[in-house]
Amino acid sequence: MDVSLQDLWVPILTHLVNFGVSVWVVHEKGGLRANLPYSLVLGLYFVFTFYTPVVNVWAGNLTLYGHAFGAYVESGLLLYSMGVAAFSLGYLLLPAPARRPLKSRWSAAWVQQKLPMLWGIFAGVIFVNLLILGVLSNRWSLTLLFYAGGYSPYLEACTDSLITLFTLALVCRVRLRWLVVAGVLLFGLFMLAGWRYRIVMLLIIVGGWWLMQARVSPRFWTKAVLGTVLAGIVVMWITLNRAVIVHGWYEAITFDLTQFDESEIRYQTNNSQAFFSVLEYLDRPDVSFDYGRTMFGFILVRPLPAFLFPEGQKPDPPALTLLHQAFAPTDERVTAALTNLGEWYVAFGLPGVVLGMMAFGCLLSRFPPPRMARASTSDVAPMPEQRPAAPVLHQTLYLLLTAWLFQYVTRGYLPQHVELAVYLMLPLGALAWWARREAKR
Repeated sequence: MDVSLQDLWVPILTHLVNFGVSVWVVHEKGGLRANLPYSLVLGLYFVFTFYTPVVNVWAGNLTLYGHAFGAYVESGLLLYSMGVAAFSLGYLLLPAPARRPLKSRWSAAWVQQKLPMLWGIFAGVIFVNLLILGVLSNRWSLTLLFYAGGYSPYLEACTDSLITLFTLALVCRVRLRWLVVAGVLLFGLFMLAGWRYRIVMLLIIVGGWWLMQARVSPRFWTKAVLGTVLAGIVVMWITLNRAVIVHGWYEAITFDLTQFDESEIRYQTNNSQAFFSVLEYLDRPDVSFDYGRTMFGFILVRPLPAFLFPEGQKPDPPALTLLHQAFAPTDERVTAALTNLGEWYVAFGLPGVVLGMMAFGCLLSRFPPPRMARASTSDVAPMPEQRPAAPVLHQTLYLLLTAWLFQYVTRGYLPQHVELAVYLMLPLGALAWWARREAKR
């Protein structure tokens, strides 16, 4: 069934009203800096649930893996609109929490003292992972090692902890040259492995930290525009070259950004196409929702080692199986993903979208922004007995939450994001243990 923009005036109008109200919410609740995670999520929803599907309809791009989904575009857009509205309602529903910094006696100077050892520990874990893999596979090219996959997914996931260490270094105002060195090394590591989302998380953290620190002035807006353009250029270059770098085809690396056109944006944000196809599949009388088996049940399955399962193979998440069946039969490798909103629908249908997204908004409203007092690095005592709670922990958690939300919203698979959150928290857990140990002395 063909569909045109004229057929979609109701969902388009509701979306525009939604996002207009959302801008008002941000303004009423203290502006962009006081609502950074909420604002990022809204921006992602604007692209993934409105811009991309509407432009795809305008361009006549109504198939995915040879599967036509035009008959479900209107209902899909309405579901998206209801979900975004429920999310904003949940964010407004509860009164704003007090802007008190998290109770923490970590000073910036004390954290700086511990950072070199933490960097050594987590970088060492990653090196051991690559060393074992090299011995087993006899592949000593760094790119081939990454392309072969980690020897242990547990050790490989420790790479996420490096994002937290970089955030701590940023918040504690480590010398600029060391920040640049760490940033370049992480960028190179993530590019060699093809981990684009980790690079995007780093960009969000740097941008969010600068946004919270900067004073609003004409220069602020100039820097904001330039920073956004630069981040966009970096993401475009990564997208064009990720595959050739991972495969080691360095001669094919390009700096011609004109190859990245508007259709590439829609291809990289095509979650809506997968959602519309899933809607059609779930409309069959013999297909049912998975009732949270993937979203919640696989939080327990994912961290278990594969040898605990028959034939050493973990079962596929029901939602992933459903997604593949929605496109069957196809000879193409299905790589499409749903947003977190789509995940709620696959789990519980319309009630899941409304109640789940409202709960998401309520939870997000419980994370107040930190008071942006400058983090001092001149403390004589690393952990003084009497001093106001330092903002180091609060700032770090706020930035990590904002970056984590990028992955959570754009890839609807909660068990993976719970795992990501655990590894992001590991360095903070190590610091908490260290602080308690020193306090007992």
